[in-house]
Amino acid sequence: MTTFFQGEPPGWRRVPLRFLIEGSKNGAWGGEAGTDQIDCVCVRVADFDWPRLRLDLSNPTIRSFGADQFRQLKLKQGDLVIEKSGGGEKTPVGRVVMFSGEGPFVTSNFVARVRPNHSICPRFLLYLLVAQYMSGFSIQFVKQNTGIQNLDDAALFRSDVWIPDRANQIVISDFLDRETARIARLIEKKQQLIALLNERSLAAIEEAVSASTTPSKLGRHAKIIPGYAFSSANFSAIESDIRLLRGANVSPGAVKWDDVVYWPHDLAGGLERFRLAVGDVVMGMDRPWISGGVRVAELTTADVPSLLLQRVCKIVPLKTLAKDFLKLLLSSKRFLGYFEPELTGVSVPHISADQIADFRFPYIAIEAQIARAKFCSAILAANECVSLTTQRSIERLREFRAALITAAVTGQIDVPTWRRRGATDQRLDEVREAMSA
Repeated sequence: MTTFFQGEPPGWRRVPLRFLIEGSKNGAWGGEAGTDQIDCVCVRVADFDWPRLRLDLSNPTIRSFGADQFRQLKLKQGDLVIEKSGGGEKTPVGRVVMFSGEGPFVTSNFVARVRPNHSICPRFLLYLLVAQYMSGFSIQFVKQNTGIQNLDDAALFRSDVWIPDRANQIVISDFLDRETARIARLIEKKQQLIALLNERSLAAIEEAVSASTTPSKLGRHAKIIPGYAFSSANFSAIESDIRLLRGANVSPGAVKWDDVVYWPHDLAGGLERFRLAVGDVVMGMDRPWISGGVRVAELTTADVPSLLLQRVCKIVPLKTLAKDFLKLLLSSKRFLGYFEPELTGVSVPHISADQIADFRFPYIAIEAQIARAKFCSAILAANECVSLTTQRSIERLREFRAALITAAVTGQIDVPTWRRRGATDQRLDEVREAMSA
């Protein structure tokens, strides 16, 4: 495929992308600050503000370069910065943003500088490359090497595009600047709502687990059963075998089986203690806190049969502890504040089953636990419902943004009046309908 355009927009001219740029220059990492002639900000992928298609240099990385190398790599107003290496399954390599500013800036070794030439409006070229990425066109130029994705930008820039005259490039760019900024503001407000709902949920949990009675150790009210150290030499990829529940599978409130390791049936004898059942409460002990909460979940019918692997523990409440109250305890700021200082390990911080058993909490009577958990669960369910609805609307806005950019830079809409031109990107129609519903 040489282009991602669906047809030739009237009055636009066809040109290879490479004819619109002075070139693509790979960056460098330089040395520690103060070790060479010029210290400057080295732009990394971590500095990409992808939602706004710009750089966020509020936390700059300072590196040192020789004078000649700095002159070759220096960024200037209107340069584009493209991700050359990195990426992942959900965010492939190849994102591009614009640099604006003055001062000593260069790109790092995983990033390249793309400098538009005089024949193209830099902002239009930015949106054109963004559309190629968002539409999935640029994925064909990604190569996988030792777990790292690399973008073959030379091949990407050999693809053909159509461009309007410079005056219309500016009109389209102004339109997209305005509309994408409006969408970004809407997304930001919705994200703030989700954050507020999360704060309210945490506050409700704290209120539910608070009490004025003497603290008691969790181990007095629950059994903490660590997982079994299965030999990796016996792991299987056969789906008919028994799944092993690992820390990577445990997310806040749910188990995810995106990445599964199996254990052969014929080696499962004598492991009854580590067999999991519906309703079991499990906790991932490696990096126990992630975005969204503590790695604690209750197993459902979809999660069994399975066996408990090391670095995950099963927590079995005794008669003095209600299971729903236990889950609130393990999701509370109180528990987070307890285990953060207790974490051990540098590369993979973790907590042990014994440390979990030593957690002290203000104990209250079982009847009060049940009542509090029921009341709090209703609040959490209501907040979760609103959060999920809001998150879906955010995804629709992101889809709309991608479809709008693609439609504008491929001539599918008449930007001055925002009218359709023939067959437009189907996503644009679908998302607009969903937003107006």
